[in-house]
Amino acid sequence: MLEFYKCSSSSVEWNPSPIVALTTSVDQSQVAAAREDASLEIWLVSPGAVNWHCQLTIQGDPNLRVSSLVWCGSGAAGRLFSSSIDGSISEWDLFNLTHKVVVDPIGVSIWQMAAHHLNRQEFNPKSDLASIENSDGDVTSDSEVEANSLELYEEQFTENASIAVACDDGCVRLYNISESDQLNYFKSLPRVNGRVLSVAWSPDAKRIYSGSSDGLVRCWDAKTSHEVYRITVGLGGLGGGSELCVWSLLALRCGTLVSADSSGSVQFWDSLHGTLLQAHSCHKGDVNALAASPSHTKVFSAGSDGQVILYKLSKPVKKWAYVGYVRAHTHDVRALTVAVPISREDVLPEEKSKRARIRDKAVDFSYNKWAHTGASRWIDIFTVNVKRDVSGPSGGVSTTDLVARVKSKGLRKIVCSSISPSGSLFAYSDDLKPCLFELKKNGAGKSRWSMSKRKLPSSLPFAHSMVFTFDSSRLMISGHDGMVYVVDLGSLKVSHRFTPCRKECDEHLPPTQPPITKMFTSPDGQWLAAVNCFGDVYIFNLATQKQHWFISRLDGASVTAGGFTPKNSNLLILSTSSNQVYLFDVEAKKLGDWSGHNTFVLPRRYQEFPGEVIGLSFPPSSNSTAVIIYSARAMCFIDFGMPVGRDEDYDGYDSTLKKLYSPMSGKMKRKLMGHDYDNKNGGRKNFEFCAFREPVLYVGHLSKGSVLVVDKPWLQVVKTFDAQPVHRHIYGT
Repeated sequence: MLEFYKCSSSSVEWNPSPIVALTTSVDQSQVAAAREDASLEIWLVSPGAVNWHCQLTIQGDPNLRVSSLVWCGSGAAGRLFSSSIDGSISEWDLFNLTHKVVVDPIGVSIWQMAAHHLNRQEFNPKSDLASIENSDGDVTSDSEVEANSLELYEEQFTENASIAVACDDGCVRLYNISESDQLNYFKSLPRVNGRVLSVAWSPDAKRIYSGSSDGLVRCWDAKTSHEVYRITVGLGGLGGGSELCVWSLLALRCGTLVSADSSGSVQFWDSLHGTLLQAHSCHKGDVNALAASPSHTKVFSAGSDGQVILYKLSKPVKKWAYVGYVRAHTHDVRALTVAVPISREDVLPEEKSKRARIRDKAVDFSYNKWAHTGASRWIDIFTVNVKRDVSGPSGGVSTTDLVARVKSKGLRKIVCSSISPSGSLFAYSDDLKPCLFELKKNGAGKSRWSMSKRKLPSSLPFAHSMVFTFDSSRLMISGHDGMVYVVDLGSLKVSHRFTPCRKECDEHLPPTQPPITKMFTSPDGQWLAAVNCFGDVYIFNLATQKQHWFISRLDGASVTAGGFTPKNSNLLILSTSSNQVYLFDVEAKKLGDWSGHNTFVLPRRYQEFPGEVIGLSFPPSSNSTAVIIYSARAMCFIDFGMPVGRDEDYDGYDSTLKKLYSPMSGKMKRKLMGHDYDNKNGGRKNFEFCAFREPVLYVGHLSKGSVLVVDKPWLQVVKTFDAQPVHRHIYGT
């Protein structure tokens, strides 16, 4: 029987940085999120991924504040650019996890960017209209689109990617990506009154639309730079004026231009003539962002009131109708994008028959939220004091005492950190260099602990991941240069350098692989497993100081967590973003027997595991074959020595998981609060779940039969934000 000890949430400071910009890759399978602390995250939503998965994080310049993101289609994986308030444009290298400024500050702030990267083969008006016609029931047909609007798409357009930049001085500046992949300034459109806050390309790149702080939307000829027409927005909403701001623009393939402004209005215009089609004033504040579905028959809007509203193109007339809204955010929504397959619009055959019978459901789009720990500027070291609750079913509460707090210098952000199994050493790396500290217990008195800094070799680069060996004698550092450094903690010298490679003959060549972002060491100190952000695994033998094995990315998914088992140091367990568990025999260079029989027939309840797996925890016993796999929302007990079990053996499984996504009853709350992890019959089944009431940051074994759970109530996190939550009127107040 496991005993669970809940750690006091007040001791852990968790303050996620706000997201200020979003964009998707060309195939819409990845989402780039820029945060206020200048970091950039890439989230995977590719087919096969059950949940959102943060594939990689790049720490940016803390002195630059990102205002917009754009993902161009140039190259194999595209090129990702960001603009800053200081007027500079940076490019993010998703392979080497670095960034560089490609356009120096232009002297004025950049509010938004828009890219056009289509070529002739990628744009076909006839197939586009056919896809719109066949995507859903309530859409326009080919005959309903005006014939003269098709003339917009007949002429050829630029083949190279172009970026339009909306600037604070009233200009729209155009940049071209040349064949040498350089970002070159091309020209500027005529200056207008006020700030240019938003910009968008027409689908054929012949026209550019700009929205400014004077309440006007202007249509420009991209070739001649002449103004074609201008629109006064706000007339269909709460009124216009010189101080009305057009925050976002969206040009659709069906010939519709969508504008969002500070009056709370979302307006749909005929992009050919600039005439108003429909206007909606459903928001109770500024509308900050717009996004369209892949078929361009659905439009989403979000704003300062925390709402995300859906509009849909319906027939028999070309009309954009309000469908519904969700209000899942406590604060304002600054950015919006649509990714695939989360917003998949293709209906399966069995779903079509079910949808016809359900007529009372107004809003038919799903909604998911995710938060991320991000980077910090300090590290806290705690001691955990466990107190058993004799009145409860099992477990109790734990208290923490702060031992030390280490802050990084200036605005440096801590990228990674690690503490030794003995607890006497800990290390961290900021975006400049790694640091090592030693902790000593002095005994009684005010200063029970003392801390001293130990000098690491100055040649070490800053790290993406760090891990100690189980005997605390060596420190592994994965540098941003792509190499793995082994530091002997006795002499404080680099004893060896590993170069991750796909073939043994490449080991002595310069690094060509992406940097390592996760590392795991075996209990006997012989093996080191290093994983990059794309899911490739490199196995190093620390005894022979050679690379032993290379494991290509598993089923195209990224590795979310891993570790070596205490019972057998040759067995490596990996969990992937597609909710699969793999067991490898690294010494034999093969998939373990358990995985050969069970990996592709895991129970459905694990395939639908709520949340992304963030860690593993092994009981500190050489005889145990069990592991706890956990996410921020639940944990799962897996015993590799027990039968997997069938879903039919778990009565009430579906109803239990459904309660994770719906309001919980009092009985369910008590169960989640107590972390009730035992069956009524006293036995434990394999792949058994335990749900968490609050977001969990860490789960770890204190002993063979006790587990520490560190959670953080989301309401406490919200209270730490600088901005106040959106006010919501409560009936009767």
